[in-house]
Amino acid sequence: MDALNCQVQTVALILEKEADYVLSVKKNQQSLYDDIAEMIDFKQSDICEGKTAPLEQASKTEKGHGRIETYTALITHETEWLQERCKITGIKTIGAIITKSEARYYISSRVLTANELMTITRQEWAVESMHWQLDVIFGEDATTLHERNAQITLNILRKTVLNVIKSYRNKHGLKLNMTDIMRKCLHDFDFLLEVLKDFA
Repeated sequence: MDALNCQVQTVALILEKEADYVLSVKKNQQSLYDDIAEMIDFKQSDICEGKTAPLEQASKTEKGHGRIETYTALITHETEWLQERCKITGIKTIGAIITKSEARYYISSRVLTANELMTITRQEWAVESMHWQLDVIFGEDATTLHERNAQITLNILRKTVLNVIKSYRNKHGLKLNMTDIMRKCLHDFDFLLEVLKDFA
């Protein structure tokens, strides 16, 4: 089953439960991705000015990993044209999050504001980031545990460790990465106690 058909089925289930969706549109959904990208580009162009409603916009600047990044959310509720071309039902918002290096596109069954899209997508990226850290630092995806309760318990413990280490690093403005701090905790009992005391 291709990505678009899988998403169509997912949306049908979500709407059946009378819930809403905010879905990322990936490049493997080539036609849908291109349609939205072209529409967003057109609405930002001089050619479009005055012909259709402008995109609603919100921006946020964040500092992280030694660099400053500005995120701009763009949304429109002119979705009828896309609904006619797309199998996915219930689209009420088309949006994009633009940075200096990339653009990510979204569709939603809710009438979102630009600020709401920004908030929802930042939460999604935070979850993705934690999953990435759990895999890279702890090798969670490679675990051979099959017992469900053990898996859940270890997942909770790993997330707790990440939160403790992040909290210590942010509080003290350390340039050490997460792995270095954890390694230092293993080799220095006094440092481990300091990290735990800070979190308590």
